[in-house]
Amino acid sequence: MIHAMAAQMLLLINILFLAIGSTVAAEIEPRSSTNTECAANIDVPVPDEEEEWCYDCDTEELEDELNCSAIKSRPIPDESDWRLLSRAHADVVGSEEPTPTGKFYVPYEVRLSEGKGRGVFATEAIKKGTRVLDDDKAAVFEDPESYNKFLKSIPRHLACDVLKWAWPDYRIIPNSNDKKAVVRLDLDESAMINNSRSKERTNIGTGCLGGGCNNNKYVVDENKSVVTLKDMEAGEEFLMRYGEFSAGDEAWESFYGEM
Repeated sequence: MIHAMAAQMLLLINILFLAIGSTVAAEIEPRSSTNTECAANIDVPVPDEEEEWCYDCDTEELEDELNCSAIKSRPIPDESDWRLLSRAHADVVGSEEPTPTGKFYVPYEVRLSEGKGRGVFATEAIKKGTRVLDDDKAAVFEDPESYNKFLKSIPRHLACDVLKWAWPDYRIIPNSNDKKAVVRLDLDESAMINNSRSKERTNIGTGCLGGGCNNNKYVVDENKSVVTLKDMEAGEEFLMRYGEFSAGDEAWESFYGEM
């Protein structure tokens, strides 16, 4: 009799443990699957703090090192992102004040542009010849070491953006006829203005292309404004020719050749 009762008690205890285990598993399972969904939405893994940085890499090599191609969609930077980039540049160049940023003089918005990613659009009709923004507030990197140090100091997704936005230029060395290759970067929404790729589609510019700006195409510290080159309608995207201000592959090679 005693053995039979003990056996029944053990059976009841086992049944009770199984029931509790099923309940706990049922509560835990949804949280586990939710975390999996969140992990799947992360485009680029956060780099290990101890991960070595490629200080002697050029732009293409850095894009590979950062795995920029893994970013499926690029968010539109907000004000905190621009402040972070401004402060990071100031730290790299040894300035106590944040690097100044550009200013738009016309109403605009940043949104997705079909087939291009992000773009900058007019929100009101604008007449030809209207001042859109100044082209003298870009951050300047004098050498590859400072540029790569800047890229290392910012979040990976912003570093991948910078590698798309930055362009090579030449700075005239004071009191000489020599020029020095530098890299420039807009620290505001103008960085997302897309390339028109043709004269016909270009609607904003400085007029420097083809010998303008005192016959000096690439002068990094010359004060010049970007203006509308034709009447624009509300909702129209601002498009400019990158060749108007970028010194091209030769300048990139000269810049990285200093390493």
